[in-house]
Amino acid sequence: MYQPLLSVDLTRGRLESLDVAAAIRRRWIGGTGLGIYLLSQEIRPGIRATDPECPVFILTGPLTGTEIPQSSDWVIVTVNADLPTHICASHCHGYFGARLRQAGWDGIIVRGRAASPTYLWIRDGDVELRPASSLWGLDTCQTDVRLREALGTADRPVSVACIGPAGEQLVYGASVRAESAYGASQGGAGIAWGAKNLKAIAVSGSRPVPLADPGGLSRVAERWLQALRDHPFKPPLAMQADGLRVMPGLAERGFVPGRHFTDPEAGVRWGRRLAEDLLAWRIEAVGSWNCEMACHHRTECTTGPMAGAVVSGYGGEVMEELGPNMGIEDPGVALALSGEVDRLGMGAGWVPRVVAMLMEAYSAKEIGLAETGGLDLSWGNYEAVLELLHLTVQRRGLG
Repeated sequence: MYQPLLSVDLTRGRLESLDVAAAIRRRWIGGTGLGIYLLSQEIRPGIRATDPECPVFILTGPLTGTEIPQSSDWVIVTVNADLPTHICASHCHGYFGARLRQAGWDGIIVRGRAASPTYLWIRDGDVELRPASSLWGLDTCQTDVRLREALGTADRPVSVACIGPAGEQLVYGASVRAESAYGASQGGAGIAWGAKNLKAIAVSGSRPVPLADPGGLSRVAERWLQALRDHPFKPPLAMQADGLRVMPGLAERGFVPGRHFTDPEAGVRWGRRLAEDLLAWRIEAVGSWNCEMACHHRTECTTGPMAGAVVSGYGGEVMEELGPNMGIEDPGVALALSGEVDRLGMGAGWVPRVVAMLMEAYSAKEIGLAETGGLDLSWGNYEAVLELLHLTVQRRGLG
């Protein structure tokens, strides 16, 4: 059964309920399909994600927030900020999509540009635009915690999707982060929010998702879940914190890059050290709505120079970019750097690859201290990498 979309005009501060015809919903199924159709009705030649009139669609799928296993998906659809002739369709998980539907909305359409930093607060059918100047400049974890503490209660949890400094400064590849652990990191989704002065969306829902046949869906959900549990190859529990635990095996097979793909053995060495460190780290699996797999994690690093760092996310793919691909072979350092990228709201793939390219050029003496602004970008120099990440979101110097 369909619910309305929330239409948000940030320029005028106008909030409206919008119904989309059932025929369109049936033809364009799911958040991505509906988003692409709706976007096609509004874009014009030359439109960019940073234009105020460029719409941003935040949409759920027909199963989101239901009993179906792993039914947590939601998607941001707009013009691709990184490749303007392409579409941004960036998916994310967690509880945000489920709570949006449980608040009575199948999605949100954001247009215009707020005069100052703003966040959207949704509590069931009550919606409100609120000032976010006090949140501007905070990282994604700080923003998440502050809004949940201000808006949530023990019996009414709040989900927050937000941008960090990278989105605020329109940094190439900026992402939207949800609940400190999940990222919509494709297509520059964070740039689209930052250009609109939209810092965050916080949502709390208390209603069940309306269903045409609740009993029928429950029976399907039971069979679906049982099939997952009975699968001989990879039952759900084997995937918990999978983003970390899958990496040593991939590294051993040569699938983890080393020193910007110039030293494959660096990835193998890093993977072997990671396998040892995983035994010492304090790892807590983090799941999404109705998700047993819990492939994300919240981890306290207890080894190396970054001992004490606490990081949430998927982890593995980001760690390889910020570890062996930069010549950083301490897994704890790679973990901490991946957390920093996520907190800053950077694209987890884009920015680290550019930094690794610079480190390769520095090692080949094609650039030097004059070009880097005094940063020593030797392989493995994680202090310089950390400084460069912050220069990037400040748009200063080499950043």
